[in-house]
Amino acid sequence: MSRDIVLGAAETTAPSLVSSTAPRSTANWGAWVDKPEAAMRLRVIINKWSTKMRALPTLSWLTLSLLFVAPGSIAHAQQPPEIALTFSGAAFEPSEVPVPAGAKFTLRIDNKSAAAMEWESHALNREKVVAAGKSGKLSIGPLSAGSYEFFDDFHPKIRGHLIAR
Repeated sequence: MSRDIVLGAAETTAPSLVSSTAPRSTANWGAWVDKPEAAMRLRVIINKWSTKMRALPTLSWLTLSLLFVAPGSIAHAQQPPEIALTFSGAAFEPSEVPVPAGAKFTLRIDNKSAAAMEWESHALNREKVVAAGKSGKLSIGPLSAGSYEFFDDFHPKIRGHLIAR
């Protein structure tokens, strides 16, 4: 290996990569590079640095694929089922709503009445106000098998049940 190649590499990388014992001015580079262990150390540092730089494009493509491909497919696969419940102003339709036991689900409440309503369940410790003509969603579960009562808090006599099976 010629001295010119080592000097060319040393002038661009050695001051920040080698050690604090490296000369600070380029006038003394020749004396410093003539030492075999110093030249070897410099070559090792340059080789490690270039190897790391070659791996960056591969890592960046791998990272991008994990960020943009995997989360979308995972999130899509884990969407909880949506169960619809309609409030007409006089009753809930259906009044007994079958839901999966042991799994999360989303309850969509469609208010078809002319007034606001408040879906509430003391058994589930949940409530949701839904404006007239609008819909609201609640995430519920996982529930143990059984019956869970709910009602309209503005009209407490209007009741229904979630039946977890």
